[in-house]
Amino acid sequence: MDVEDIRSDVHKPWVLSVGLPFVVVELVSRDALRRATPNRAAYDQFLPLDGARSVYAYTRSQPAAGADIHARMFTSRMTEDPTTGSATGAAAALLAELTNTADHEMFFRFMQGVEMGRPSLLLARVLKDSGTTSAVYVGGRCVSVRRVGLRSDPFPLAGFNRSGIVGRVVPQAQRGDPAHSSGRRASPETAVSGTFPRIPR
Repeated sequence: MDVEDIRSDVHKPWVLSVGLPFVVVELVSRDALRRATPNRAAYDQFLPLDGARSVYAYTRSQPAAGADIHARMFTSRMTEDPTTGSATGAAAALLAELTNTADHEMFFRFMQGVEMGRPSLLLARVLKDSGTTSAVYVGGRCVSVRRVGLRSDPFPLAGFNRSGIVGRVVPQAQRGDPAHSSGRRASPETAVSGTFPRIPR
């Protein structure tokens, strides 16, 4: 990607955050967005910056594209995220701030993950009060594609384990542990289950 692929007439690359900071940069076209690739040397030269460790690149879409914004998010591990709600919220707030309206409710459709074969559609709603963004909401539909479980020794505080994961303490007897059923003493453990969602195509 070349310097000319970065659009700076509306805004320059900024560090934005609604809780987690990102470098947000607008590109001139979908083609420029497709050609964007992470660069370790450039990353080590410029990032982290003001707490931002990831780059969120976006471009404005054509009306027939099914979305208002197409975006990609690259992490410090030189990997790509198919959907990033926190970055979407920050970008939606920026777009609303750049719109010359006072009290208004705005909606944006963000498409992310297309280039990696995992398209995600996120819907953003932004409220403006006296010309300033006052609230941002981001959501979408998802389906469960995988369920995993983690087990470790319990942390003294109920509901936490040493991995820092919030969970529900499940006694081994309730999980049909072989050690318990055979009469051998079983050490206490914490079972944590989670669901990893994915936006359908």
